Amino acid sequence: MIVQQFLRAIPFDEIVKGLYPDLKSLGHFGLYKEAYDQLCNIVPESDGRQVTFDISKPAPWSKSDRKIITANDVEGQRWENIVGNELIKPDGNEFTDPELAAAILWGSTFYGFTQITSKNYIDDILKTSYTDFGRRAKYLMVKREMMYLYNKEDREKLKQQLKEPKLTYYMTAQAWHRLGKRKAHRNRSKRKRDWRIHNRIECLKKLDKRQNLINKLKPVIDMAKPDFNQLCLDIYHADAITEYWRETFCYHNMPRMEYLEELMATYSNALKNRTPIPSKLLIVVHISMHHPLSLSEKGRLELFLNDFYICLKPSPKILYAYNNTDSHEIQLQFIEIRSKA
Repeated sequence: MIVQQFLRAIPFDEIVKGLYPDLKSLGHFGLYKEAYDQLCNIVPESDGRQVTFDISKPAPWSKSDRKIITANDVEGQRWENIVGNELIKPDGNEFTDPELAAAILWGSTFYGFTQITSKNYIDDILKTSYTDFGRRAKYLMVKREMMYLYNKEDREKLKQQLKEPKLTYYMTAQAWHRLGKRKAHRNRSKRKRDWRIHNRIECLKKLDKRQNLINKLKPVIDMAKPDFNQLCLDIYHADAITEYWRETFCYHNMPRMEYLEELMATYSNALKNRTPIPSKLLIVVHISMHHPLSLSEKGRLELFLNDFYICLKPSPKILYAYNNTDSHEIQLQFIEIRSKA
């Protein structure tokens, strides 16, 4: 039996119970639901591996006496290969099928990330600069260190990294040692100068992300210029911005609005109780221009989202962004804007 056949035979709710035995609410598992539907419906391939399981005893400090099960050859692998590979249950299996499926889902999704969320997470780790704000931040980062580097080779290697888009830099262990020794003898004036540069770098990094968000929204959303300018000001001057996604993966097995309502109401209802409460919530509905929402779908979507966030004042602002893909699915981009108190 291949993994996809195994997953399809087990309802998602049972798998989540296998993952979290003391589960009291399904409202936190929207990303897992999206990942599960993709794993069950993508075209399976195989790279010749077998999905096996490791079983280990609980850690000595654990309060639970349940053994731990880990699925092998799933973490970091292509999903098409995972679902197309053969499943081998452990010898003397004492686990239920939902628990085995939960181990596969846990490992293959890297804690419930979908394709978009994992990409955003990796981009955030790599800290890639997107705009001129990021490039200026990188310049200041390098300049701050070069004030304490007198070795010509160290300085040249650091200068070369100015052309790289990543908001990080690297040096040899010897260079870091020399840098540390110089910094240890900074006087109060130099420490204050470094602190000001550090704050400026963090400010530029924040502006870099926000300008990148505006650049992505500008060409796709249908919004009057004065309203868009006000949105830009809200984004720039926000105290904090949180962005997350929810996507349909119905694969024509059910109506997309029905899927979206189930995804939000059953598996993502924790979103409406997020704290602190955002000052504004922007919901961008990404849809293919080849498969636009009908008038009835559009009305149903807006009614549902306004009811879902009924406690939020003001009500969320819903915008539509059209792309040129042939996808029938809907993507919701949530942008929470929190203003300074």
